[in-house]
Amino acid sequence: MEKLNDYFLYDYDGSGLSNVFDSLSERLKEIHAYNQYVPNISSDTITYDGNVFSFTGIQESRNMDYDKRKNITSLAKLILGSYLSVANGFKDFSQVDDNWFIQNIDDICSTITDDDFNSDYFHAVFGEGSNEYYTDFLDRKSQTEALSGRENVNSYRKVLSNGASAFYAPETEGSEYTPDYTVEKKSANVTQIFYPLLIGLSLGTVMVMYFIFKYL
Repeated sequence: MEKLNDYFLYDYDGSGLSNVFDSLSERLKEIHAYNQYVPNISSDTITYDGNVFSFTGIQESRNMDYDKRKNITSLAKLILGSYLSVANGFKDFSQVDDNWFIQNIDDICSTITDDDFNSDYFHAVFGEGSNEYYTDFLDRKSQTEALSGRENVNSYRKVLSNGASAFYAPETEGSEYTPDYTVEKKSANVTQIFYPLLIGLSLGTVMVMYFIFKYL
């Protein structure tokens, strides 16, 4: 069993910080579900047994809204500070004043280049006052992107369907279907050419037959 500061100082290789955050966020969500909270979240109050991260000093909450907000911001500061410092020697940012993060969140997030580490979450926590757990944020973002993808596919299919309906959809009584007048106009032009041609061919055939019978 080791504390999180030991894990970052000796075992952490600089990758997978998002997974560490996932694990801690999910554990925090479970604690809050039992109306409990962590009075002091820091690298010294989080342990790691080689498989699971755990919080120590858990207590019953008398004000869940306040304690939840405090826990979420403290964990966000700890993880974000870990990202900023671990490459040059880990430092614990969990006790840094919230206002420092609020005032500098744009500059801080601009340094995040790890695609697996979502900077939008920290903007939401410090810039918008969000109390969302990191795991819930990632799930919601994934669902939103999936829904957006389906809507784009459906929109594309609708465009194709509408394009085809201009030629194939029947006009029914009382419907709002608007016929494609360009198609009707082309049809009318073909009809105007076809009938005179047909009459001309018929007359020509009659004349030919007349001369054949007359002179044979």
